[in-house]
Amino acid sequence: MGQVEELEARRAKLEARLAEVKRRQKAVEQAAVARTASADRKVDARRKIVLGGVLLALLRSNPAALDYMRRALPPLAAERDRPLLTTVLDGLGAPVSGQNGDRAVV
Repeated sequence: MGQVEELEARRAKLEARLAEVKRRQKAVEQAAVARTASADRKVDARRKIVLGGVLLALLRSNPAALDYMRRALPPLAAERDRPLLTTVLDGLGAPVSGQNGDRAVV
């Protein structure tokens, strides 16, 4: 094999290696984006859970706020979520079984 053929073969090998490195780099970048998106979704879900818990505690402890939310929230909710929202809000008005407000009934 002559020098030209050797250089062409070497160039082909280097180009193949470069293509493989670029493919791996793209895969690593996509994985990083996926991890970040997953972490963001987890944080967002946690925020919603915490906010929902705080809101439920407020509504349970404040009858005026609960009455207001019973009127104000259903029109803002998606049609498919309204029955669930109504059930949750209606369930907040009655004390939890065995409790009177925050104090257990003895």
